[in-house]
Amino acid sequence: MKWAALGGMVPTAIVYAHLLARVRRYPLQHTEVRWWAGYLRDVANLVGFVGYLGVFLLSGYGGPSALVLAVPSLVTTYGLDWLLGRRFAWLPVRVQVAVALAAILSATAWVLDQPRVAPWLLRLLEAAAP
Repeated sequence: MKWAALGGMVPTAIVYAHLLARVRRYPLQHTEVRWWAGYLRDVANLVGFVGYLGVFLLSGYGGPSALVLAVPSLVTTYGLDWLLGRRFAWLPVRVQVAVALAAILSATAWVLDQPRVAPWLLRLLEAAAP
């Protein structure tokens, strides 16, 4: 993985995780939930996807490769948000975002640094973008 992509994931993950945390808390903060509130999570997911895709595209990955890298990043962030929101809802949003960000970046750096995983991922990316 190019280091620019890993560095670009930091602000993207912060914004996306913060949006998800805010969306999760919206119904708890309002007694009357508006009809459009159900679409807030969709908008947050779209922002996260475009952010991750943009990071990988600007880091020099081709379209298919950027897509292959953006989707797992998005799903991982969403899964961590769900886990933190269910099990650790008592933590402040900033702490939840920091934990999610640290987990995502650590997992990404660790997986891509493994000698067995990195060649496999490179072959997958080459197959996605011949």
